[in-house]
Amino acid sequence: MTPMTESKRPLLTVLGQLRAGRPALVAALLGALAENGGAIVAGAATGWLAGAAAVGRPVGELYPAVAVVIVAVLVSAIGNWALGQFGHAFAFRSQAELRLKLFDALHRAAPREMHGRRTGDMASVVMGDVDALEGFFAHLGIGASVAALTGAASVGALAAIDPVLVPIAVVGMLAAAVAPTWLARLGKRRARRLREEVGAVNADVVDGVQGLRELLVFGHTGPWYRRIASGTERLRRYRLAHAHATGLQDAVTEALVAVTTVAVLVAVLGLVSAGRLDLPAGALALTLVIAALTPVTAAVGMAGTLAPLRASARRVLELLSLVDGSHGDGGVPGVARPRGGAVRFEGVSFGYPGRDDVLRGVDFEIPAGQTVALVGSSGAGKTTCVNLLLRFWDPDSGRITVDGTDLRELPADQVHKVVTVVPQEVYLFAGTVASNLRLARPDATDAELERAAVAAAAHGFISELPGGYDTPVGERGALLSGGQRQRLTIARALLADTPILVLDEAASNLDAENERVVQRALRAARQGRTTLIVAHRLSTIRAADRIVVLDGGRVVETGTHDELLTRGGDYAELITHQTDEAARV
Repeated sequence: MTPMTESKRPLLTVLGQLRAGRPALVAALLGALAENGGAIVAGAATGWLAGAAAVGRPVGELYPAVAVVIVAVLVSAIGNWALGQFGHAFAFRSQAELRLKLFDALHRAAPREMHGRRTGDMASVVMGDVDALEGFFAHLGIGASVAALTGAASVGALAAIDPVLVPIAVVGMLAAAVAPTWLARLGKRRARRLREEVGAVNADVVDGVQGLRELLVFGHTGPWYRRIASGTERLRRYRLAHAHATGLQDAVTEALVAVTTVAVLVAVLGLVSAGRLDLPAGALALTLVIAALTPVTAAVGMAGTLAPLRASARRVLELLSLVDGSHGDGGVPGVARPRGGAVRFEGVSFGYPGRDDVLRGVDFEIPAGQTVALVGSSGAGKTTCVNLLLRFWDPDSGRITVDGTDLRELPADQVHKVVTVVPQEVYLFAGTVASNLRLARPDATDAELERAAVAAAAHGFISELPGGYDTPVGERGALLSGGQRQRLTIARALLADTPILVLDEAASNLDAENERVVQRALRAARQGRTTLIVAHRLSTIRAADRIVVLDGGRVVETGTHDELLTRGGDYAELITHQTDEAARV
């Protein structure tokens, strides 16, 4: 846990993270003060007018009070406009800033600190929980601050009228403010569970939509529907309990306001009867207390939302604090970006959270401009080596160098300018072909896009699309075939033109003919570039200058294809097994 997530005042901690909207917050506070102060003054002056009229004061003496009412009403109206204008401006600006901070924290912490988290739940925090905080930014925080200030000012005015009324008003205001808030705090755990349940239901819905094809294939739509229905029912019960608690808080507030009003009325009548106050002053005191209670009850009326807001704030702080536990940007200022691309793993050991070491003292090197293939059975640690080279994680011990520079000395945003990967699992965004290619180089020209596509054997099918390079690919590239998506990913990597290229099963989704075309293109692309290949296919492995065999997270063999076959070790066994399977097919 970090200091942010341990905070006992999560809403104020979130507020402290924000900077951009503070001028609007100050303007909103001034507007709220004008609105509530004007309303209190108008109410008090109206009360004095009623009392003065009742005792027959001359009309001429009433005009100043009428003028006060008119001015106070105008001030209150202007304040109301300013509160609405600047309060929501602050709220929406704060939400935008908070979402950007969350996205920044997620991208800097990925993937280490996001390991095992559900994307739907994280999306629920970024959207749902941040949306929920609008009530605090625009209303509750400002309302509570203004209620305290106007309440204090009203008590000061009562003291000037008659000090006897002060204890009654103070006790009533404090009771109306504290009791419902205390009741709301009792529901803190329930509110946190409510927000967690919202995130869980959202995550199930996202999983169900993304995995709808698999649910249909395996006939699992019914059980998944029941799972979502069960979560929705739990969510309904939590929301109903929260609504009941909010109703109780509102009832307590109304009761305390009524008791305070009656107590002040009795005290005022006693003071008027005793001759300590005249009727206009008594009416002024009574209306002053009633008017002062209005902002207090308005702020407390939102106390029912306090517990859910705290829960949302804690979930936001939890994501914001992810980067505290990650390697962050890292890097050493002034370190030159490697150009040659010689890679070396030196005694690298690494284990994922909650798992034993996946790599144990791995040593191998890739001279600049050469190609090395990583082979081994599933779980041997091949993809982990790729993740470490991309600096998604840092080694637990040992180091990885590029041209002699430890990767940990490179700022994280510079690593992608040194290493590019063509992954086995392709991801395309719901944009056009061109926009997906330009992820690698936003400033690439159309001619450069076309050259990269030609090199990846993708230009042919792109030219046949309805809009060519401006054709939408659909969500996750759904409008393209698997082989087409793979070739677009290869073109994107080639467009990046980094000194190191990683091919992680890059040809696994291609048919035999396309594989031959792409392999020829990749052989040309590897010229003058350091290449790390992770593959099972013999045709891909044989293209490497050297082969590194992993088993159980250790390097057990290195050499050329022919050398390793002659040696008759683990590599020879893998190739023999692959050849036998191919023969059976």
